[in-house]
Amino acid sequence: MLKSVIILVGIANCALENKTKLNYEDYDDERSASRYLMDYPICTSVEECADVNGCSGKIFTETEGSIQVSDYSSRFNCRWEVRAPAGQQISIIVDEGSFFGIEHSSVCGADGLKIHGQEEDELVGFGRICSSGKSTTTPYNGMSAHKTKGGVKIQSKLFREWLELDTDHLVVGFDSDQDTEGAGFLLRWRFEESATTTTVVTSTGYPPEPGTTILADFENDLEDVFTEMIHSDRHELANRHLERLLNRFQSGLSRCPNGDQTEREIIGPDPAVFDPVNIDGIEQEWNRVNSELLEGCELAYMVNNGMDYSSTSWPRRIRRFMDRIRRHMGLEELGQTSLESISIHFSS
Repeated sequence: MLKSVIILVGIANCALENKTKLNYEDYDDERSASRYLMDYPICTSVEECADVNGCSGKIFTETEGSIQVSDYSSRFNCRWEVRAPAGQQISIIVDEGSFFGIEHSSVCGADGLKIHGQEEDELVGFGRICSSGKSTTTPYNGMSAHKTKGGVKIQSKLFREWLELDTDHLVVGFDSDQDTEGAGFLLRWRFEESATTTTVVTSTGYPPEPGTTILADFENDLEDVFTEMIHSDRHELANRHLERLLNRFQSGLSRCPNGDQTEREIIGPDPAVFDPVNIDGIEQEWNRVNSELLEGCELAYMVNNGMDYSSTSWPRRIRRFMDRIRRHMGLEELGQTSLESISIHFSS
């Protein structure tokens, strides 16, 4: 389900910290490899990847310009930086159209355009862009709220407009996975003398944009958590189980007698439960979101019998799933990393 960059188990820690460029020639046997979501560009500097496999990496200081990759191949890595004078900020736009196309995944973990700001020795996140699940020519942001500067996810549609970022040092990375090709992207930038918009777009109502549901956004956040916290040979198992649970609940909402309730506007999950990760808080928010969505579904048998969300099987299902996550983390701490043991926990 969740796709991300392939790396060898033996160099997992180093690669996760993005301290080395990945040599994809070593990863042809997927059965012996593990998949990770790379939060930062694989190229740790512009110089590291420039002129390798067609990478046009460069440091820009011009007041406006563009970065473009066309018809990219698999296993392609590149990095660019845009540096504005102190006191100015940088606005960007990722153009949509037939020339845009980056393999889709819910967190843009397979192929991705990674957009960060450089703050001293730290990269802060703004977006991880790939194609929307509904249209390959439409940019979609797969970076979750707790990975985004300010703790609020930037809506995908804002990247398709001029978006002013809170940085004077923009870092743009592009990394593609194995066995895939795409149309590429065109990102344009310009310097701003003073802030005219804000990076942090406060949005508590859902859906945040057409075609996005609160459950899809919640899945995005949880996949990010599992990919980061659960060992590589098990996080995909957890994510597949999560996907089945969310799809089943969403399928029921789509068949409500009074119409599809999957895009009902409610308060979104509290970003605080994801950073730092609070398993109990995540469970509470999950149940709250489900409960408020179900309130909009006029099911006769529930209304006639005075039933509410707590009377359904969903709190119990969520508790079972989250208890498996808790037990898994306990196994991790004890060093019990048997895939067979974890498979038992996540078996239906």
